[in-house]
Amino acid sequence: MVITMAIQEGTFAEACYNMNSIEELENALQTGADESDMKVWNLTEDEWREQIETAIKEIKEDTE
Repeated sequence: MVITMAIQEGTFAEACYNMNSIEELENALQTGADESDMKVWNLTEDEWREQIETAIKEIKEDTE
């Protein structure tokens, strides 16, 4: 079985996927966009949210 990940390499979503649990990412969404992350990764608030949602989706799919 080959697992293909929808996350592009070198993105904020990949960093979130590799470095955080689902709970941590869901908490981040509840807290709101992190200005530091947005600056470092050059993201808008909507992009920040989308990247975290992508990471959560991939983690859930990989643990099914």
